[in-house]
Amino acid sequence: MSIILSGTGSDGTVGIGRIKECGGITLAQTPDDAEYPEMPESAIASGQIDIALPVVDLPQKLVELWANARVIKLPAADERPDRVLPSVEPDDTAEQALHDILTTLRTQTGHDFRHYKRAT
Repeated sequence: MSIILSGTGSDGTVGIGRIKECGGITLAQTPDDAEYPEMPESAIASGQIDIALPVVDLPQKLVELWANARVIKLPAADERPDRVLPSVEPDDTAEQALHDILTTLRTQTGHDFRHYKRAT
């Protein structure tokens, strides 16, 4: 995960490319909220920023992302890829949505994403 804050230059943009390659999430301070908007503008213009928020809202978003990552459980990597994905508890909406997405991707493309990094 990376966060691009107020600053000059484009060093942050170079760094977020690597974060995205590894399946990470990228956040940036909104340029209109930054004392020096050049760095967040560059990062946002790259198309690699997932979320842009005023700096005051970034800590809460980090907490939300962390909490969400803790409740989503991907199927175990050691499960055979030719098996159907295991069922999930019906009251777990986020888990069911992820399960449905993985099933659809596997059915439509033949790609089994259960072995990918969680962030991917």
